[in-house]
Amino acid sequence: MEDKIIDDKIIIYGGAFNPPTIGHYKICEYLLNKFNNYKLIIMPACSDYLTVKKKKYNKDVTLVSYEERREMVSIAFKDLFNKYNRDGADRIAISDYEYDLFHKMNDNKLNNINNVNNVNLFKGTYYTLKEWNHPYFVIGADSLNSLETWIKGVDLIKENKFLVIPRYPYTIDGINEILERDNYKEYKGHFIILDDFIKIDTSSSDYRNGNDDVVSNDVNEYIIKKGLYRR
Repeated sequence: MEDKIIDDKIIIYGGAFNPPTIGHYKICEYLLNKFNNYKLIIMPACSDYLTVKKKKYNKDVTLVSYEERREMVSIAFKDLFNKYNRDGADRIAISDYEYDLFHKMNDNKLNNINNVNNVNLFKGTYYTLKEWNHPYFVIGADSLNSLETWIKGVDLIKENKFLVIPRYPYTIDGINEILERDNYKEYKGHFIILDDFIKIDTSSSDYRNGNDDVVSNDVNEYIIKKGLYRR
């Protein structure tokens, strides 16, 4: 498993990226420009964890493999890697941390650890952020609305810092209303609302529902080549 980068100037942008869209690209570009002394870590969620969530919430979601989603992230953000990592800079990277942690039970070096315990090595965002020394975590307004219901949600809010991306249909006033709820209001200072980000109305589900325009041409070509999402 890769070494973690323990640094106060880290932003983690996690998600399924199923597939990565133009909206994801714009968020990354915005973050790299606005927080120009921070490193941006893109952390795709592992397929196994998302499958569990899919079953929990009874959602019929076409979820392609972690390896394919990771490759699409590399393709989608290649211009950002080229721009922000040149001349020795190291501003943006993809992390396999959660994927590696979830699959650690298959590591031959860990034969002495009981498999039942290993299944629970990946426990959710709360534990990931704790291991990474509580970096900023990027969250969309829609996810903010349900953040208190996540694994150890109240502790997650209490112990971490968040960059909130406005997202349709939530207005800035709507985001502030969420932050006035009981589990949030004491920790409002932990949330930075990025109100100068131009709100975008695109999502991965748009692509899965047939709108090819929400991904880059290169990502779309990869999807067609691989026969993903029934393309």
